[in-house]
Parts: sequence; C-alpha cells; structure tokens
Amino acid sequence: MILLKRRLLIIFVILIGFTTLTVGQDTVIIDDFESGDKGWVQVNQGWVDFEIVSNPKISQVNSSSKVMKITRKSGTQDWAGIILRNQVNLTLGALPNQYRYAHVKFMKQSTGKVTFKFEKNGDSGSFSSTKDYPNSNDWQEIIFDLAGATGNTYDDYFIMPDQTPNLTQDITIYIDDIILKTDPNATVGENEIELPGQYQLIWADEFNGSSYDKSIWKPQISGGGFGNNEKQYYTGAEKNIFIRDGNLVLKAYKESYQNHAYTSGKLWTQSLKYFKYGRVEARFKLPQGRGTWPAIWMMPQSSVYGGWPKSGEIDIMEFVGYDPSKIHGTVHRQAGYAGNGNGNNISIQGKINDFHTIRIDWEPGYIKWYLNDVLLHTYNNAFSGYEQWPFDQNFYVILNFAVGGDWGGAQGIDDTIWPQEFLIDYVRAYQKVEDNTAVQPLKGDIGFKINLSSNDEIRVSSSNISPYNMYLYSLSGQAYLVKHNLQGDSIFNISSIPKGMYMVTLTDNKHNYSQKIIK
Repeated sequence: MILLKRRLLIIFVILIGFTTLTVGQDTVIIDDFESGDKGWVQVNQGWVDFEIVSNPKISQVNSSSKVMKITRKSGTQDWAGIILRNQVNLTLGALPNQYRYAHVKFMKQSTGKVTFKFEKNGDSGSFSSTKDYPNSNDWQEIIFDLAGATGNTYDDYFIMPDQTPNLTQDITIYIDDIILKTDPNATVGENEIELPGQYQLIWADEFNGSSYDKSIWKPQISGGGFGNNEKQYYTGAEKNIFIRDGNLVLKAYKESYQNHAYTSGKLWTQSLKYFKYGRVEARFKLPQGRGTWPAIWMMPQSSVYGGWPKSGEIDIMEFVGYDPSKIHGTVHRQAGYAGNGNGNNISIQGKINDFHTIRIDWEPGYIKWYLNDVLLHTYNNAFSGYEQWPFDQNFYVILNFAVGGDWGGAQGIDDTIWPQEFLIDYVRAYQKVEDNTAVQPLKGDIGFKINLSSNDEIRVSSSNISPYNMYLYSLSGQAYLVKHNLQGDSIFNISSIPKGMYMVTLTDNKHNYSQKIIK
C-alpha cells in the first residue's frame, strides 16, 4: 500500500460536443454455480428437478467444475424451468448503461429452443428472449439479445431450458455461467456527460502509519440514533478507532456508555476534504453477525437544496449483517420521497471473509458503482432539477460502523458476537485533469459563429448545410439548454438562467465547436 500522496490544483473544462461517446463493457455474473445454490426454485411444483452437480463433460466451451442439472418432467408445459427471484435489479436494453446480452451455457440431449425470461413483481411487464440450441450433447454458449427490453428493470431471472412441445419423456439439461453484459459498441446520449481528462489522485489515506491522517479525517463523537434508531455511541476513543497491520479498524463493543448499549467509531472528512465529481475507491473487510451495519458514504458539505434528503446522500457501500450475501450502493434525493433511495446490490455469497474493493465514478451525467471491478449500479442525471440530481455540489466522505438501527437491526441484534471490527485498507479520492485527449475546437472555417447580445440572446450563425445540435452547460456540467436538428441561423434567449460562465457547444456530423460565454 505504498502510494505517492499529492495535492493538485484542478482546473475543469467540461467536455461537450460529442452527442455520442463509446464506452466499455460491464459484466454481471448472475450465477456460475461454484458457490452453492443461490436460491433457485422451480416455477411450477413438480415440473422439474434440479441440483448443482459436477460438470459431466469438461470442454473448451465450459471447463467449470460445477453446473446446474435440470430434469424437465414428461407431460409438462414448455415454460417449465427454474427462477431466481428478488436478485440484483438490472436495466436491460441497447443503451450503454443497459445490459444488452445474456450469455448462458447449455448442454442437453436434443436440439431445440431455450428461453431466458426476466420478470419484476411477477409476470406482468416481463421480457423474454428465445434462441435455438443447435447441437445435442455438447456445451454451447447461447447469447440472448435483450435490446427489446428498452430500458426496463428486472430482478427475477427465469431459465426455460427446454421448450419441446408435448414432451413424452423426461429430459435432462445442464446450464452454467449465466452472465449479462452491456454492449461495448453502444453510444452514450447527450445526458451521459463526462468531464474530460484522466483521473489523478487528489488525496489518499493508506493507513500505514500509527494513526489515521488528521489532515483528512476527524472523528465524530456523538450518539442519539442518527435518525435511524442506531444503538451505538461514537466515542472517538483509540479502542474504537485505531490502526493495525496497515488497516484502519473501526471496532464496536457491547458496553454501556453515555446511555447507549454499544460504542463504535466514525471518521469523516467534513470541512477537511470535499469535492465535486471524481472517483472514490476503498478496500475493506466486513464485520459479521446480526446488528452490524458498516458503511462508506458521502454527504454534502453544504445543504444548498435543504435538509435531508433534498441535498442528497451517496452511499458508496453499505452492508447489513443479517443479509451477509449482499453489498449495497444507493443514492438518496428528494425525488420519490419517502422512498427516496435509488440503488442496487451485488452478491458476495461465500466471500464475506475476503477484502473487497468498492469505487464510485461520479460524473456530471451519472454515478456508477463498482465492486471488485464489476458494475453494481448506475444512477443517471435526468437533468430535471435538484430533486432528481442534487449531486452537483461538494460532498465529503464518511466511514462508520453502526449497530442496529431501522435497517441494520431490522432482524434484531445478536448480543453474542461482540466486539466486531470493520477494516479499511485504504481510501483514495481522484478527480480528472484535462489532457490532450480532450476534444478541442477545430481551427479554420468550421461554419459556426456564436455571439452573445446585450439582451441575453445567444445568436448562432451556421453556413453548413447539415443539421446541427446546440448545448449550453455550466462549467460544472449542468445542462441549461439542449436543442437538436437545428438548421441555419438560430437565436436563444437565456435571460432566465443565472449569471456566470457557460460553455456553448455546436456539433454536426463533421464538426465540434465549443466557446465560453459570460453572462
């Protein structure tokens, strides 16, 4: 954990002008059957038998040791199969943050059709994709195209492994490696705004010394439930917050203190380190047992939009001990209040004793969560106002280990497990600095001219024949005006927007031109 610490003066220039950007591919493993049964059930009682078994035919297509064996019974309907309910909420479709392809490996006794169906709260509004299984008795990876789901979200995964009509005898099918992937060639719409440049470290604590870095962190010393009926008092004492073997340890005890039944530790960077847009990454090891509720999260330095949840909350990582198979990432905002959370979870089944790495990438157009480099969740800026996106302000980082509470204690507290420890190996914060890969305005005659008149009108002159798009953004990335398919000269009145510096960007199929204006 040796890392050079640097303080950087960051100057941001917003990258506008591409109406589309290409992105990489994100992958979610629904099940590889190597860690036991995740909770699959048959859709109709008695229609199938299923169990996890050793791979009966190791091959280049599938060298896994464990697979799922499914036996469809004779006389059953072709929708016989198994379903995994109430799992990760995933959005399917053809856009960059949507899962476009489902990969499933099949081996069965005969050719025919196989179906992958996605549901949310039952069959209503479900989506399914059916493909051919062309060769019998060999492992084959079938790829289902999910573009037709058009942005709908699902959390139930239903495999129909054999759709032979009028089945007259039992048939055995093996399945493995159920994986969803985004389309690496998908394009990003204008709402997926990203800052230019590359991430560079702005601060970090590797917890390699005898204490945490007091220029970054300070302890919170208080109790009272924190609005969640939590049971701990944060003491700031060394027995609750200390360094051991290169890790920060937040340790919770069952003990009476300040009219609380437990003590624990909490650090935050409030007023010391705060920033807007960037990346936060942390490596951690979880406590265990009912009543544990560790978290890595962010709150606004100034609540400019009002009290919680109006000014937002970014929960980078949360874990509740009574549900040890999942790690959660969530945002809270005014939209949808009181159900103000928008989040997701990812399975760590069988890996609670491991260290895990969590990160968020926070851009003007989205926040993405990754656990161990696998996408956990995406929350997009709809550019509809602070109620949906209060995340255009400075936020600070919090590390804490709560005990009990409305969520952490929803199934009670096991009083036999204490003390428990929440270990953090490091916390690193990054922001982007512009580099030479950022798109620059083209020189020469590009056919566009931009002028701001004294009566707050942006006047655009275009000598190009092609239609063009116009974008007006603040330098922090907030969209104030977006117009598509314009032709010729145009006038836009901006008297209603606040005074300040803005970026006007014009794009057509050949050109990309940006110019700053000051109102």
